[in-house]
Amino acid sequence: MLALYFVARRYRWRYSKALMYGSLLLGFVYGTTRVLQGWHYMSHTFWAGIFVWLACLLTALAFYGRAPLAWPVRDGRFSGRKKARGRAGKP
Repeated sequence: MLALYFVARRYRWRYSKALMYGSLLLGFVYGTTRVLQGWHYMSHTFWAGIFVWLACLLTALAFYGRAPLAWPVRDGRFSGRKKARGRAGKP
């Protein structure tokens, strides 16, 4: 799920941060559940989360590069496409 955040950042989706927080929350819930079940230690869950984050980050940097991931997120007011012109060439 964290990989989707980097894909969303690449395409400047305005809900990318919400996707990241949702992924982290879901991972926290799953990890805490496994700790409470006795299957994992909390430190294992914490370090596994860091490892997954770094693996996704390095993969995104390898495929997309640093610049596209640093571009600002679109706010929804500008779609990035030009509007179609009318018949007379007026906007």
